[in-house]
Amino acid sequence: MPSIMAILMNFILLVACLQSASALKIVQSFDSGIDMEVVPESAPLHTLKAIENVNSGAGSIWLFHTTHNAGTSLVNVFNAHGFKWNNDTLKSRHCSIEEKDLAQPNTLFYNDVCGEVGMSVKIGKFGKKFSRKSDKLLTIYPIRHPIHRNLAYDGMKTWKDDPYACFTDNYGLRKLLGIGFDVHIEKHHVEAAKARAASFDIVMDMTNFTEGLNTLCSHLDWSCKNNNPAADQAHYDKVSTLHSRHREIYKNWFERNAPEMEFYEFARALSQRRLADFLKIKGAAAFSKSSLRMPSKPISVAFQKDQTQWLCPMRR
Repeated sequence: MPSIMAILMNFILLVACLQSASALKIVQSFDSGIDMEVVPESAPLHTLKAIENVNSGAGSIWLFHTTHNAGTSLVNVFNAHGFKWNNDTLKSRHCSIEEKDLAQPNTLFYNDVCGEVGMSVKIGKFGKKFSRKSDKLLTIYPIRHPIHRNLAYDGMKTWKDDPYACFTDNYGLRKLLGIGFDVHIEKHHVEAAKARAASFDIVMDMTNFTEGLNTLCSHLDWSCKNNNPAADQAHYDKVSTLHSRHREIYKNWFERNAPEMEFYEFARALSQRRLADFLKIKGAAAFSKSSLRMPSKPISVAFQKDQTQWLCPMRR
C-alpha cells in the first residue's frame, strides 16, 4: 500500500500538470457568451508532446475527413512537410488507429481511417479506438460552416440540382457521430458532437481557408501561405448571393441545420480559444526548435476545387 505522503505527492504533481496545460483543460470555459463547458469524450492530454513528436519525425497525424471541409488542400500541406497519405490502404483500414499502426512515423491517416462514410464509433469509445493514450499521434479536425459547405462544388450533385438533398441536412455533425440521414437529430446528438470535437488535439475552422491554415501552422510552427486568398471572399460572396436571391432556400437551410450551427459555433470558439492558450504556453514548452522541419520558403497552397463527392443517400 502506498504511504499517505506518496499519495499526497502524486496528487500535487497531478494538479501541477493540469495547471501547466491550461490549453488542454478537460472542461473548456469560454467568455464568448456561448455555453461552452464541455467534457471531452477523451481528453487530449498529450497535444504538446504529440506536436513535438510530429516535428521531430517521431509522430504521425490523423486528419479526420468530412466531405468538402478542405481535406484535399490540407493533405497537400501535410505532404509538403513529409507526411504522405498512402491511399492504397483505403480497403485495408477501419475506423480506428491502434498502437501498432503508429510504429511507422510520418504517417498521414486520412480517408483510410473512417473516411467520408462517418465515424462509426460508439460514444465513449473515441479514446480507445484512436490510441489517445499515445503521444505519437496528433489528431486534427477541420470544421466548416454548414451553409458554406452546402454550396461546395461537387462532381456528383450540387445544391442547384437539389436544394434539399441529404448533404444539406447537418452533414458535418452526422459524419462526426456516424449517424444516418434517417435519424432525427436531437439535443443529445449536439452535445455528443461537442464532446467528440473537443477530443481532438487541433480543431480548425476552414470556412475561411486562410484562417484555418493559420491555426494549423501556428500550432506546428510550420511556414504556410495561402496563395489564393481571394477564394475566401468568393465563398462569402456565394453565401450572400444565396441569401439575397434564394431567401427560402437560405431560410430552410438555416433552420434545418440549427443543430450543426450550434455545434459549429462551439467548435469555432473552441478552436480560437485553444490556439490562443497554446500560443501563451508554447514559449514555456520544451520544443526543440532545431528539430522543426521548416521549409526554405513558405509552403503555398490554395483551397482547391473540391475533388471529393457527397456521400449520403441521394434522391434520383
